[in-house]
Amino acid sequence: PLYRRIALFIVEDKDGNIIVSRRSFKKSHPGELEMAGGHVIAGDSYLQTVYKEVEEELGYELTPGSVTEANRVCKYRNLKPGNDENK
Repeated sequence: PLYRRIALFIVEDKDGNIIVSRRSFKKSHPGELEMAGGHVIAGDSYLQTVYKEVEEELGYELTPGSVTEANRVCKYRNLKPGNDENK
């Protein structure tokens, strides 16, 4: 099976509001809201991915120490809807 590492994270502003982005209308699931995240590139850590993706997707430049927690939660396979192998 194909495994990929991804980082998905919650970004809060100073008032505790959660920051999300809206998907492009030219991509799958057009206009839907989503959390920031992305594939962890070989050689990068989850934390490095957080810094890169937040700047790329949300336009925020994080400063060292501004991320309070970075944990790997799970792995996923390249899933196919309705496939019993997904379980």
